[in-house]
Order: sequence, then C-alpha cells, then structure tokens
Amino acid sequence: VFTLTPTLSQKTTSPVPGPPVFTLAPTISRPVITNTLAPTRTAPTADKSKFNDDVASVLVKFLRPVDPRVSSDCKVLFVSTASLGWSPVCGWVDPYNLRINLGKGFTLVPSDTLVFSGGVIHAPGERNNLAPSHSVRVTTPFNPPQVSVKVAAPTTIGACDESFDVAAAAAGTAGKVMNYSWSFYKADPSPTRDFRATMDSYLTRFVGAPQLSFMTSNFSVNARYWFNVTATNWLGSSATASFTFVRDSEMRPSIVLPSASELLVRQSQPLQIRAQVKAPQCGGALTSTLQTRGVWSQVKGPTVRIPKPTSVYLYLPANVLRANTKYMFQIYVETLTAGGSLVGSANETFTVEV
Repeated sequence: VFTLTPTLSQKTTSPVPGPPVFTLAPTISRPVITNTLAPTRTAPTADKSKFNDDVASVLVKFLRPVDPRVSSDCKVLFVSTASLGWSPVCGWVDPYNLRINLGKGFTLVPSDTLVFSGGVIHAPGERNNLAPSHSVRVTTPFNPPQVSVKVAAPTTIGACDESFDVAAAAAGTAGKVMNYSWSFYKADPSPTRDFRATMDSYLTRFVGAPQLSFMTSNFSVNARYWFNVTATNWLGSSATASFTFVRDSEMRPSIVLPSASELLVRQSQPLQIRAQVKAPQCGGALTSTLQTRGVWSQVKGPTVRIPKPTSVYLYLPANVLRANTKYMFQIYVETLTAGGSLVGSANETFTVEV
C-alpha cells in the first residue's frame, strides 16, 4: 500500500475572507401629482368701453361678472376722474356692465383711456381675488351724431369789393364747439405754386374758426377759385362743403348764399332760399345812391307759381313741388343808379331735388 504525501506546492489553503459586500436595493421614485381640477380664476377686468348714443355717458363691459357689492363710486373705481367732468355718477347696470354718467365740462373723448384702481373689483365670492389696476380705451358710439355744414359765401367778387367774408355753420355738434378747417382746392386758370403756398399759409390763421376774410387783391380778375371747409365735432365725425367764386372787373352786386346751391327737400316741407344781396362797395358819391333788386325765375321742372318773384327770398309752400322730381330756380340781381341805369348784374342757380 502506497500513501501519497503532497508536496508543499500541492497543498491547498483556505481562502482569506475579504470585507463584506453590500448590495443596495433599488428605490422606487413616486410621481408628483399636481391638482389640476381647481383652475386659477382671473379677477374681472374691463374689456370694452364705448360712448352711449346720448354722448353724455359711457358704458364699460367686463369679461367676468362683478360682485354687486363692489363700490360704484367713480372716485373709488378710477385712478383719476379728471376727464369725467364735475361730479360724474357711476353705477352698475348689471354684473357685466358699468355706466358712467359724465359730469359737466367733461373732457373725455374717443381713444382716451379709463384707468381702474387696483384692489377694488372682484367677482362674487372671490373677495381675495382682486383685479389689479388696468385700463380700457373708450370708442365712439354706435350711432354718432351726423355732421352737416353749410357755407355762406359770395359767388362773384366785383371790382369795387376790397374784401369779403365767408362763414360756415354746422349741425351735429354733439353738445360741444365744432372745429373748422379751411383749405384751398383749385383755380381756373391753374394757380402758381407760390399762390398755393401763400393761400395754404394764410388759411392756417383760421384753423378752428367758423369764418374767414379774404382781400380781393389776392385774386386775379376773371379767374375762378374753389375752397373747402371741413367741420369736425369732438367725437371725430366730420363733413365738408365747397364754395367757389370768381373775381370780376365790373361793378357787379354780390350774392351771398346761405346754403349750398344744391338742395334736397321733402314734399311735405316748404322750400325756403334766402339770398343776401349787396351793392358794389366802391368809394365815392355814385355808389351811395346805388340800388339793388333781385328777381326769381324757374328754369327747370314742372311749372310752379313763385309767390313773390321780385324778392331775394324764395318761398314755396309745402306740397307744391312733386316728389321724385328735380327743379332749378335762378335769382337774377342787378344794381341800378338813382336814375335807373344799369351798373352791373349777377345771377345764381339753385338745384332742388324732392
């Protein structure tokens, strides 16, 4: 029997234990859940603002309903009430609309802004959610007053007239002063650049004024001139009227028209045209004895009777003119010496549509 004894290199040794190894268990990340069921509510703010048709009050519309217990005091609601006039009155028409009755002397105009105070307006049940300071622009009413303008101007400038006046009168002021602007349109023969520039500069003196004066020496003899006048009310509504005149070399009387030479009337209303007639204003004893007279005649349309044809005032009673018919009437004016000799004459034609 043989017994094998291992050599030193063949002996096995037990492993030396090392440091313990720790394995970390994986963690499970939990998602963050956001509560989206309760949306953030925006406090009520003004969305639109418009003048009412009475042009004495303003209506402001809000995007969300306003708590009826919110103050209706204008001084509380607005940062400033300076443009609202003396003692304006504010009131809630309903949860969505605020009415502002403007005070005397208000200066608010379309395109101005109303600035609300912050920390005042809130929705029902949301006293802790107050609207910040914000503004809203005011616009024109749905039916602004319609503007119309008439011009009283001579049609012929005689050789004796040193100067003459032109006056405009407008309707549709909406309770405030109307603004007028005058402009040169054209001339026949065509004017020079210098004349146009001089006239444009001269007319700037009368910006806002309802009347102006011209020196006859600024215009050429036997030339015709056209001008425009525009009337604009404080709401921005406007209308334009034109007038024309010719400078004559003769001693003609002047005819001043109180209205346009084209008129639109109703059959149920009387026709009234009152022309102003002036004799030539030359110096000397001759002109102090001049006499002026006018005669009306009909030049177009179904014949009608003119009650007083020798007057400068044309009056036709209601229902004399036919509906849907065009008429033309002419006034002829002449200036005579004390002895009856003709000095000069002029005429003007009016077109009337019924």
